[in-house]
Amino acid sequence: MQAGTYVENINYNGKNVAVIGENRESTIIDGNQAESVVTFHNGEDSTAAISGFTLLNGNAVAIQYLPFPFPMRSYGGGININSSSPTISDIKIIGNTAYFGGGISINNYSNPKISDVIIIGNESDKSAGIAILDYSNAIVNNVLIANNSSQAMNGHGVIYCEFHSSLTVNNSTITENNIFGNAGNIVLADNSTANINNSILWNNLPQEIFLSSSNINISYSDIKDGYVGEGNIDANPQFNDDYSLQIISPCIDSGDPESSLDPDGSRADMGAYPFYHTDEAHFNVTLEGTGVYQLIIFQSSISNLDEGDEIGVFTPAGLLAGGILLGEDEDELFPAGFPAWGDEAGGEVDGFRNGEAFSFKFWDASLESEIQVENIEFLNGGSS
Repeated sequence: MQAGTYVENINYNGKNVAVIGENRESTIIDGNQAESVVTFHNGEDSTAAISGFTLLNGNAVAIQYLPFPFPMRSYGGGININSSSPTISDIKIIGNTAYFGGGISINNYSNPKISDVIIIGNESDKSAGIAILDYSNAIVNNVLIANNSSQAMNGHGVIYCEFHSSLTVNNSTITENNIFGNAGNIVLADNSTANINNSILWNNLPQEIFLSSSNINISYSDIKDGYVGEGNIDANPQFNDDYSLQIISPCIDSGDPESSLDPDGSRADMGAYPFYHTDEAHFNVTLEGTGVYQLIIFQSSISNLDEGDEIGVFTPAGLLAGGILLGEDEDELFPAGFPAWGDEAGGEVDGFRNGEAFSFKFWDASLESEIQVENIEFLNGGSS
């Protein structure tokens, strides 16, 4: 479909076809508050696809899904999936409402794949972002879920997975969602399961995770207030305004080392948006992020250092534990910050140990030479 705004509601009606927009920024489907913007309700399979659109202004219509005396409920303000397994990619889902799943509802033995999707500013009574219900299974890759809200008491999370359902999340960012009550951001109930990898769960209210008779496995992810799992960290992800990662983010190159490499060939990052290393660094940090680090910030400019030059921080044994390429994806060279990784207890030394002093080297790219730095003054745990 060509770029433009289309005021309509799409129901696939069992047709396994792909509907492709020219560009998700400029090709918009406005649901006009009439019903769900897009509906898959008739056994559509993975060849039924939608891509390249912004879906907005949907308002799901209440139906009698469960028999009386259960109340009528509405499902999926942006996308309503029932007994179907479509492919959803390169979509923005903004400003939609429903009782279950303000953004997306997945119901009744459905198995969709969702990738490269943005779910922002949706509202619901229960599960503002994605609802996964009744023996359904969702695979979610490279998805941003932010600033959604559920206002009913115990609003069931921005992602709610219930009744023998499952959720797989990879390389996604879930942040700044507001769920009323005492549940959580991701809620699993009634024998449901979730596996989360290379993702960020940060600054969601009232808490990041809530389990009820269910199980979750989280690895190589940044979880506010922490969560047990291999490679997990609890550190401010240092977002840009669009939830991409600043150069000082501890989530860069800290994802699962067994995952596919990022597009720039570096180790996987945590979160929906990989950080692009634009040039090969002289101080090429090869340590795997341990989750323990000291943030080093140079507040003001350093004489003779220019764009393309580098700063490296070293242990007393000469191990490179952190570094920065000046000017990489930044308009200003200073302040310049980066993590100096700490050592995990036991095994091979892979960072600083308690009580060890930092030392620094500069790399002058124009001269292709290293400069040993002396007389660094430390203030309040940082460097200046």
